[in-house]
Amino acid sequence: MSAPPLPLLAARAVQKAYPTGWLGLGGKQAILGAGLDLDVAGGERVLIAGPNGSGKSTLLRVLAGVEAADAGSVTIAGHAITTPTGRAALGYAPDGAPFPMELPARALMRLIGRFAGLSRRDANAQGQAMLARVGLEDAATKTLAQFSKGMRRRFSLGQAFLGDPKVLLLDEPTDGLDAAGFLVLEELLREARERGAAVVLASHVAALDCDRVQILLDGAWARIGTRAEILEASGGLLHAYADLMQARPL
Repeated sequence: MSAPPLPLLAARAVQKAYPTGWLGLGGKQAILGAGLDLDVAGGERVLIAGPNGSGKSTLLRVLAGVEAADAGSVTIAGHAITTPTGRAALGYAPDGAPFPMELPARALMRLIGRFAGLSRRDANAQGQAMLARVGLEDAATKTLAQFSKGMRRRFSLGQAFLGDPKVLLLDEPTDGLDAAGFLVLEELLREARERGAAVVLASHVAALDCDRVQILLDGAWARIGTRAEILEASGGLLHAYADLMQARPL
């Protein structure tokens, strides 16, 4: 019997704490103190759900290599996230828009494509195509400072998919999207699944489609299961919350 394939994303005993108080003299607050493990296989979509402040964004920043873990390890397609090979296999859309606001969207998309390992020609072609895909073709020469919140969100999501990364980390991907933007996101996610990418979505919206839900509370896994299992085990409370979020206009 053959062994199951290795996960495209593998996190082991990840921990993260931040200094508190003036000049960091107040000790440390453990955001991810439980030593989290997370495996995501190719073609799998995992939703990390939880309230604001539960540690979702911190976890994704650590998984993306934006912040170093205090303990534990993260590998992307078998390579440490600290290596160029590991980073090149990853697409990351952070919460908010921490991009250079003074750069035009086209130039910034091309630059991010180069960081993703694309040639100059491919970075230019894919960048322009992605701007059109997310509805920003007419705003390509505008700086991100001129974008609305929804436009910045579209840009952030689009740049994460450049180069067809093997692993995608999307933090609050629906925040600020209108209905048209949500449909584009679903198309990009469907294509990512079809090409065998591993996808992690972090959100407080429990209604997002996924293969597995992992509830994060106070930096630890509170419950893991399929969406149906989570809804059933929550006695209808999460179900009502999900229905409420589905009913809200995007």
